[in-house]
Amino acid sequence: MFPAPFFQGPVKHLVFQIFGVQPALAVGERVARNIVEGRPATEGVGEAYGQGVVGGLTPALGHAVVSRLLPKRAPLRTEDGHRPTEPITPQFDEGSFSISDWTGYPEWVPRPKGPFRLLQGEEYVAARDAADRVNRKIRNADPAAFEGMEIHEIHPVKFGGHPTGPANKIVLPVGQHRQVNGWWRRKQWSLERGKSK
Repeated sequence: MFPAPFFQGPVKHLVFQIFGVQPALAVGERVARNIVEGRPATEGVGEAYGQGVVGGLTPALGHAVVSRLLPKRAPLRTEDGHRPTEPITPQFDEGSFSISDWTGYPEWVPRPKGPFRLLQGEEYVAARDAADRVNRKIRNADPAAFEGMEIHEIHPVKFGGHPTGPANKIVLPVGQHRQVNGWWRRKQWSLERGKSK
């Protein structure tokens, strides 16, 4: 379904995420929790679907509202009429970076906004383990639905993406998942060798 022309393009993909993928993840999580807690598997799935839709809509609506309230650029003068003495720059964690060269990045998968930061050592292992635990629960809730599919983190965990947040997860066919992962592995290789960001 993902490579179908209808689901290509950012707006169509957003609609599919809001009414398809995010509710499916929420329902899968509810079914898994019901099974673990010994309740009927289908208990509360309608409510979970609604919460998934709301969870998908909330960031999109919040972005639209906040983007109208924020200035489009840094002010030329402060409140007292003087020019700022230092440039206004956002605060990022040490080691953060942006990606400007997206050459070859698949058009059918959302592009994360960043900032990015390569996780290393125990920090990465802990984040990856958390992501894998959640992904296993989602898959185990409905194994047939995930046959030939992989759960992909839009903002990869290795690059500082949220390991367990449903909004950071989409479902891709295995072949597409390999293609996206290959792009991120090449980017990591390039960064670790100091070639480009």
